[in-house]
Amino acid sequence: MGTRTLTRTLVSSLALWALFGGTAEAKDNSGRFGIGVESALGFGAPLGEDLVFLGLGVPGISLDYHVSAGLQLQAIVGVAMVTGIDDGPDRRDTGWQLALRAIPTIQLSEEVNLGIPLGFGIVGFRSKPDGVDAGTARFYTFEAGVRPEWFVHERLSIFTSVGVVFAITDEDLGSSLGATDRVISADFFGNAGLLGNAGFHFWF
Repeated sequence: MGTRTLTRTLVSSLALWALFGGTAEAKDNSGRFGIGVESALGFGAPLGEDLVFLGLGVPGISLDYHVSAGLQLQAIVGVAMVTGIDDGPDRRDTGWQLALRAIPTIQLSEEVNLGIPLGFGIVGFRSKPDGVDAGTARFYTFEAGVRPEWFVHERLSIFTSVGVVFAITDEDLGSSLGATDRVISADFFGNAGLLGNAGFHFWF
């Protein structure tokens, strides 16, 4: 088992242990707004190495609102731009990512909440090799996961997450990946790296 696979397994196991060992009441953040850095689980759907070149899968800016103690609403948006020469003509690539999520939340302790992110995302990119517009391609994601969040201060929290992601490309992206139609992909760890999908939030 490789290091990356082992790390993913440990992170997901700890998150599931936290899920089944928690209490039924969430830390009361009702009415609070948050802003921070986070990557939706679907941003790194494993569709092709070219998407990694575009910078897709990197974290974005997240805006959060706690509707109640047990429910958080979230939007994450990210933009990645790559300009340069890749063993060929000049190229300029732009990628963008948007995710909308609802996160039911339970409390594990006074400082730790566990969220269950459920969401939908759109990821798109436009490539311009040698100044020629090659058009825009997109894929759509559906995700569900577990997300432990530690409040290290009243106004600062850190977290990580893992989960399940399903991605569906449009026909243009499917063709560029060598398929005759749309491509459907599944990932059972949801874009998790060494620390899962680590990030932070400031709360107001």
